[in-house]
Amino acid sequence: MECNDLEDLWRSISTHTSNSLLKKHLSEEKYIHLKKRSTKYGTTLADVIRSGCKNLDSKVGVYACDPESYKVFKDLLDPIICDYHRVKEVNHPKCDYGDMAKLNFRKLDEAENYIISTRVRIGRCHKGFPFPPILTNVQRKEMEEIIVKALNTLEGDLKGAYHSLKSMSRNEYQQLVDDHIMFRDDNHTLRDAGGYDGWQ
Repeated sequence: MECNDLEDLWRSISTHTSNSLLKKHLSEEKYIHLKKRSTKYGTTLADVIRSGCKNLDSKVGVYACDPESYKVFKDLLDPIICDYHRVKEVNHPKCDYGDMAKLNFRKLDEAENYIISTRVRIGRCHKGFPFPPILTNVQRKEMEEIIVKALNTLEGDLKGAYHSLKSMSRNEYQQLVDDHIMFRDDNHTLRDAGGYDGWQ
């Protein structure tokens, strides 16, 4: 569905059938209230709702484009978050990882009977950068440079190999997908939210 400006996006979601949380929670009154707002990164309501308006089969239909989006578009995002998680209010506890120097990580499976492997997924973790829906290729490159610099400081069993999308072969890429290390690029709602922008 071709629609990019806010009026086209609103027309699409307001006049077509959709079971998305976006459709459920974006009333005309709320649309009028939010349509002229933007964040310091330049995120607009169009950026937040674009994927859900282009993909009427979406279950949720919104993407926060930067940390400030959660405040600027709170009137839309909070009800969707509550509905999705089946809670009465959005309540994010303060991040507290404690004193890392004092933490004593014990083996969770001393006999190694249950845990074969584990992985940690980290997303939206660069302070000072917007999220993929509005992230530019220049910003992506800058983020990659920061990540590579940090990874190159790791030593011992933390040291690993960095795989750049720019330099890896299609076979290497496919092997990482098959090994569940690299996520696939076949989700149409994430694609329309800019989630794959910058992928070659």
